[in-house]
Amino acid sequence: IRYASENALERHLDHGAMWRRMLRPRTLIYTGLLAVVIVAMGVSLALRNPLKVDVIRDRGALAREAAPGVIENVYRIQIMNTDEAARSFTIAAEGIPGLQVEGVEQPLAVAAAGSRLVPVRVQAPADAGKPGSNAIEFVVRSSDEPALVRREKSTFLLPR
Repeated sequence: IRYASENALERHLDHGAMWRRMLRPRTLIYTGLLAVVIVAMGVSLALRNPLKVDVIRDRGALAREAAPGVIENVYRIQIMNTDEAARSFTIAAEGIPGLQVEGVEQPLAVAAAGSRLVPVRVQAPADAGKPGSNAIEFVVRSSDEPALVRREKSTFLLPR
């Protein structure tokens, strides 16, 4: 009694011949490719970023004067928490002196494996940058884990 395939029984292959047939170049190459794919999937899973951020400018209002000498731009920020634990995040903006994020209660709670779309108003002094489009960066930072930070670039419009 032995473990063998029907092919091995038909051809009267012994134990050594079955191993030689199984370890031929084609099967070794397929095994190697499968191992590479498994390792790549494991590495990508281990190195994935548990925070994703999308910044979308509001098309309705490009820039408006919120108060005398203060210009306001409106954005929608989507925060996606791909981690298995709920997290809290803070949103900041930098790139122009005096830039402030308004209209959102911080810290912002996002459920485990969930996302949240948040309307955000960003205000800056009218004389803070050059007239026209100015480069800014949104910084979304986890309140629970300080090393978890995501930066997304956008533009801030200052009227002429």
